[in-house]
Amino acid sequence: MCVFSIKVLVSNDATGGTIDMVNEATGHVLTKFTGQTCGLNGFRWITADSFASWSQCDGKAIVWNVTTVQAIRVLNGDPNGVSAFELLDDGQSAAAANQYGQVYIWNWHTGALIRLISAATNWIFGLRQHPNGYLLVASYDNRLRMFDYHTGTLVNTIFPAHSANGIVPLVLLPNGNPVTGGNDGSVKLWDMSTFSSTPLRTFAGGHSAVFSLLVYDANTLLSGGNGGDSKIV
Repeated sequence: MCVFSIKVLVSNDATGGTIDMVNEATGHVLTKFTGQTCGLNGFRWITADSFASWSQCDGKAIVWNVTTVQAIRVLNGDPNGVSAFELLDDGQSAAAANQYGQVYIWNWHTGALIRLISAATNWIFGLRQHPNGYLLVASYDNRLRMFDYHTGTLVNTIFPAHSANGIVPLVLLPNGNPVTGGNDGSVKLWDMSTFSSTPLRTFAGGHSAVFSLLVYDANTLLSGGNGGDSKIV
């Protein structure tokens, strides 16, 4: 976390898609990134010098260079919008999900479609590649699924993941175990080695619904919900 300690990304325009990089200590805006044509669904750091942003309404996923304030790559990937996004560790591919439960696997360098996976039956807001190579997909249909993205094969499923329908955020701990937040207000830690439907631990997220999760360190999670505040869990 220390690499990014003074660099905080903030979406300052719900409709225009502008991203501010802010000095955490002073609140001063260091620079602005513009390129999404409407509101953002998410953004996150990739390396110390780059981050990705994506939008449901313009269907774009963009990887940005922090130093040059330029887009490294723009993927006009999905006419149905991009609700979740992940760069994959083969160095060639990216995964983009939409509201219809589809995951598009793209060649990031050429923009060519490699594979379309019918991964869920509802919105997908969580995509993460596990260190074992599999792609984890968290959906509003209350399932956490594991796919081989090279073939589109479903490897395993956790269901039901939460007591109320809908998984929104998905993050991975440093040890590789996934954590999900649900519309039931809970945060759940799962055992990646067994992919059991019984969570290792359940936390009260402090919200009626959990919309975001951040791994602060190996022992600390931050959750954000529909109350407009954040909790440490």
